[in-house]
Amino acid sequence: MIDHIAFVVADPKKTAALLEQFGYQVYRETPHHGGSVEMEDPSQKGLIIELCTKRPQDGVGFNHACLRLESREEYEKMVSGGMKFTGELHLSPDSGRYINNHVDDDQIKWQITI
Repeated sequence: MIDHIAFVVADPKKTAALLEQFGYQVYRETPHHGGSVEMEDPSQKGLIIELCTKRPQDGVGFNHACLRLESREEYEKMVSGGMKFTGELHLSPDSGRYINNHVDDDQIKWQITI
């Protein structure tokens, strides 16, 4: 299940104002990634579009998609099956959830959250 999709933009608040014209609402703002605004479509509760501030190491556009797992056991099964992650599963202070990242052969970052 998709948890959120992140885009790197020049001005998250300006892009948020644009999405508000399409019916999205500000879900929350966080200091993550140099400052981000999370937007939610009220008709699709739980699916978040995260608008991240551009940093020198980032390109503009798609950053990552985050997939939600139901349990830590699902994550451990992926690891034991050979899936490689960029680090250890860790608690994100911004979301309060456990996250980790997998980069696939096409260099697409797939974040997982529990």
